Amino acid sequence: IAHPLSEKAVIHFSTGVFRQLPDFFWLYGKTYGSRTEEDDDLNNNGKIDQAERYNTFRPAFGAYFGKQANIIRPETSINFEVGADYNFYKNYTVSTVLYFKSETDQFFKFSNTALDGELDALKAISSNDNWFASITNGAMGDVRGVEFSIRKKMSDFFSFSASYNLEWATSTSGGRSISDEVLFADPSFFYTSKNYSGSDWYKENYVFYNNFTIDPETGAEIPVRPTEAEMLEWAEQAKTSIDLRRERDWTKIAGAWAEPLQRARGAAGLAGFYESRSGFFEEVDKQYKAGNPGSYGKVAFVFVLPSNLKLGPKWLGAIFSNLNINYIYKMATGSDFNYRPPNSDRKELRTFPLYTNSDLSISKSFNFLIEATVYVDIVNLFGQKDARHVESESEYVKYGLITAKPTNKYLIKYGDTSELWRYYGEPRRIRVGASVKF
Repeated sequence: IAHPLSEKAVIHFSTGVFRQLPDFFWLYGKTYGSRTEEDDDLNNNGKIDQAERYNTFRPAFGAYFGKQANIIRPETSINFEVGADYNFYKNYTVSTVLYFKSETDQFFKFSNTALDGELDALKAISSNDNWFASITNGAMGDVRGVEFSIRKKMSDFFSFSASYNLEWATSTSGGRSISDEVLFADPSFFYTSKNYSGSDWYKENYVFYNNFTIDPETGAEIPVRPTEAEMLEWAEQAKTSIDLRRERDWTKIAGAWAEPLQRARGAAGLAGFYESRSGFFEEVDKQYKAGNPGSYGKVAFVFVLPSNLKLGPKWLGAIFSNLNINYIYKMATGSDFNYRPPNSDRKELRTFPLYTNSDLSISKSFNFLIEATVYVDIVNLFGQKDARHVESESEYVKYGLITAKPTNKYLIKYGDTSELWRYYGEPRRIRVGASVKF
């Protein structure tokens, strides 16, 4: 909504409620990681057979995402903005905007093992997904800030805009963190004729085994079905694990919380699994404290010369006509990191230096029988390197070291292997090209 205050001033207001479902990957996706750099030659025939390819891969996160698809609420964001524009001189306008954004039910991702650490025997059980990741609506936050800007409409061959924001932001993972989400099997799950003989759910979701043999011809891993004695032993240990969980006195652990054991959600619950979550209550993690706001700014400059430019000799006008120059400069407060000073038991919130970046684009068009354009795009014009991650926070504070120490053997041998993601943006990149319009 906008309303004029005078011929040169206008006030505007906007608000809205936005809801967003999680990406399908976080509901149903899987990722895998390799335990070693190479595949294992399990049948020792001197080569990697087809059945041995990727045999060191194991699920890093599992399909347990889908268990929660029916209970995850959409993220909710409430936005509010009010501002005023004032055209103080010809094509020049200044603007001030106050904004507030409240975010609730934000997605909080965590991962943990599906097997209880107290039940050691179950570590031998292999399934399609030993590890799982999950998301909850356990995060929230709010952002409030003010933006000052000035802009000029295109005239006299150029336009520009400049803005500067001061912003206060707080976030929390919902007041309590989830450090442990464990699935417990009902003892009967391990020894029933239904599961042991192989139900449809068993065949499609879990294939329990504690050993496997190797096919000498193909190198394939052939699971060995557990014996009845092993299944009985697992059932006894499952009961022990459940009893230990129920008997644990969480009140003796400072700041801890725990939910009672309950039937697991989704297919796992139908199959006889229970689940329990526990963690610790945490204070709100203020990313920017009052009086120490984050800030960011942007300057954009556009210079355009017409096709019929009159500039001294005719040949000089032809050189500079149809010339476009775009320059964008960005700056922002550096990212935060925690640092614990010597002889202190409290962490301090510190900030990396200011992040800055410049991009430049130049293009020139020619009109003959066809229209042709040549251009040069330069990302990170000055090759700026502003750290957003360091090897060691303490070494950075003490010595200003961003990478590992110069004497580090891996740094000497391989260089800084984290260089591409250690800094904001990307290294200087120059792209030269041409386009033709028929």
